[in-house]
Amino acid sequence: MGLIDLKTNLRSLSYGTGRGEPYITRPLPAYDEDPGNPFLGLNMFGRAGQLGRNLTDVERLTKYLTNGKGLLFNAKQIALEKTKPKVPYGPKRNFLFSTVLAQAGVQGTGIHFDRTNSLNVDNDQKYDYLTRTAFSEENANRLTLLYNSKIVKTTTNPKARNEFGITGEGDETTIISYAGGPNSIGGLGKTTFTRSDRNNTSKWDKRPELRNKVLALTPNNLNEFYKGRSNTTGFTSFSDGGGITNFILALNGLSNADSNTKKRILGRITRYDQFNRAKTFKTGDQGKDKLLDRQSYYTGAPQPTAGTDIINFKKVYSSTKGVNFEKSSEDMIKFYIAVLDNNNPEKKTYIHFRAYVEGIQDNYSANWNSINYAGRGEEFYKYGGFNRDIGFSFKVHVSSRAELFPTYQKLNYLASIMAPDYSSPGYMRGNIVELTLGDYFNDVPGVITNFSYNLSDETSWDIARNNDGTIDENSAELATLISVDSFTFKPIHKFIPEKVNDPSNPQSKFISLGSGAKGYAPTPAPTSLNPINPTPPTPTLQLPS
Repeated sequence: MGLIDLKTNLRSLSYGTGRGEPYITRPLPAYDEDPGNPFLGLNMFGRAGQLGRNLTDVERLTKYLTNGKGLLFNAKQIALEKTKPKVPYGPKRNFLFSTVLAQAGVQGTGIHFDRTNSLNVDNDQKYDYLTRTAFSEENANRLTLLYNSKIVKTTTNPKARNEFGITGEGDETTIISYAGGPNSIGGLGKTTFTRSDRNNTSKWDKRPELRNKVLALTPNNLNEFYKGRSNTTGFTSFSDGGGITNFILALNGLSNADSNTKKRILGRITRYDQFNRAKTFKTGDQGKDKLLDRQSYYTGAPQPTAGTDIINFKKVYSSTKGVNFEKSSEDMIKFYIAVLDNNNPEKKTYIHFRAYVEGIQDNYSANWNSINYAGRGEEFYKYGGFNRDIGFSFKVHVSSRAELFPTYQKLNYLASIMAPDYSSPGYMRGNIVELTLGDYFNDVPGVITNFSYNLSDETSWDIARNNDGTIDENSAELATLISVDSFTFKPIHKFIPEKVNDPSNPQSKFISLGSGAKGYAPTPAPTSLNPINPTPPTPTLQLPS
């Protein structure tokens, strides 16, 4: 700051008018003056000067509130709070300047006031308490209130329903409506959530082609859909078996739309109570085994339960009739290795893994030998051969106690394939295997040239201890996640690798396309479809001759 009227004592300068003069001013201490602490000493509780500063803040905020700016700020805050969504717990939709003043007075003491509520600091006004006590029961939870009001149409706990703004069961089109909220202007007006109804033609006058693209359930649809709802399982019970089912499956039978509209709107119709991971592929449901005695789970020899993955539990087996595709061997994407018996190639030993396969690489290479002719500067090339190798990695997870030993027994057997097999006279022989991975590789013969086991630092281990800390003889200290890295496979083709002369029916099946090398001939691309009423052609399947 420059000099004013040749005065060098800047302490004597005033704020003047119109310069944003503070509400509270105090004289600056002298250069050699110790300001001291008239409120709290160094040996007392709290920081030095804390109480005085808190009282100063209260005085300053009080003066701000009483002038025009403070009153305008208070009105704006009240309007903003009214535009918040309405919830019966947590911060209320109001603003109290008194709680701001109270908080300024107790700052630094650990006391916290909610600026939108009263001066009550008890837990009964906080989110956690209200959620667990007031709105956790069936007759007070928002989802159950919506179900009772809009689906089964029964009056339960009108007071709690009003807290959420849920309209009555007689209101067919409105779901939630309350004063204020995001759709209001400064808290004036209402926020309303309505049900979309594709049968209401007035909504689609400008875009009638969109009517069949909107899928909405009316109250009558919902009542019909949930009329057989099970009170014990929470799933819809149908006359064809009940249980977990596909929402689209039931909706397909209730829709009033024509058949073509349903085909275009509704997706794949699947019975999930008949086709699911746990039932079809025997993956086990580790978190939903109601018959499991969890007190004795770690007592005695491990036994398979409903939470046991059957493929991991399945041991190595030998067969002359091919792979055993019973329920214990089915997988979403089949993956197994068959080891040929060197004494009887018709006999094979099968290893099944429930694995997470990663980084599949199918590498092809052609060898060309270069030749230089006298008098020619460039190189010429002569074809010298063909080579192929396959690589990937996979992870095997042990998800239950019963799977631990069977999984490691299979990993042990897989490792032994890399070692030699000796004939009765004592000659060393290698091991030929057949690899199956989905329908990309189907019983492809070849040899495994390299792989490694990797136990990550993040892998959990079974500690093999009983409840009293003694050693569990029925378990072992082993990792529950095993990574098989850099798995390299050299195929031995059952056909002559050669260029395909008939592209429509190739003889060289580098990619298996299923166990029977099935495929299809694509039909010509259809003409452009009408974007409003598309009528797709009926697809045809053509198998190669």
